[in-house]
Amino acid sequence: MTENKSSNFGNYILTAFVFFILGAGGVLAYNNFFAMKEKPAKIEINKNKEKTQSESGATPSAQKWEEIRATSPQSPAASSNSSNKFTILESKKIYSDKTSAETGETINFFAALENIGTKKKFLTHVCFNHSGEVTFGCQLNINIDPGEEFPIHNSMIFANPGSYSVWLTWSQDKTNFYRPLNSGTARIKIQ
Repeated sequence: MTENKSSNFGNYILTAFVFFILGAGGVLAYNNFFAMKEKPAKIEINKNKEKTQSESGATPSAQKWEEIRATSPQSPAASSNSSNKFTILESKKIYSDKTSAETGETINFFAALENIGTKKKFLTHVCFNHSGEVTFGCQLNINIDPGEEFPIHNSMIFANPGSYSVWLTWSQDKTNFYRPLNSGTARIKIQ
């Protein structure tokens, strides 16, 4: 009888150990899978304005941004959606602190968006893009009140020579990206 009890106890211990290993392995696999999905880029925002749940870094770093292929932004005029959706205006057109630079030099970009609608807008993404449909940084989770202007800043180090155009896009659903009304483009020549 005591042999049967100790055998059952050993089975309980073995079962608990197996489930612990399976659970820990599942957690590690889950975290590694989703850690590779989205890594928010670092963008500096105006610290005088409080933004909800911003996931950006405190300041942009002088690093080469990982390039991510993005979907083509839609033009508000080309969409059949309600005109109430397109109330994001590029109130200060995007510009850079340099028009030409050497590879490896940091170039800073500045712009401001304004909500010209009558309702608060929640933007899941405001992204910087450059020629070739490449996104090099997004500010996440921004609430913009009607009439509010939101300044945005980002830095980029280009690794390859060439002429580049840089512009902004925004999204409310993480899938469909649009250029702001009155959108501009900054042009850079890298040598």
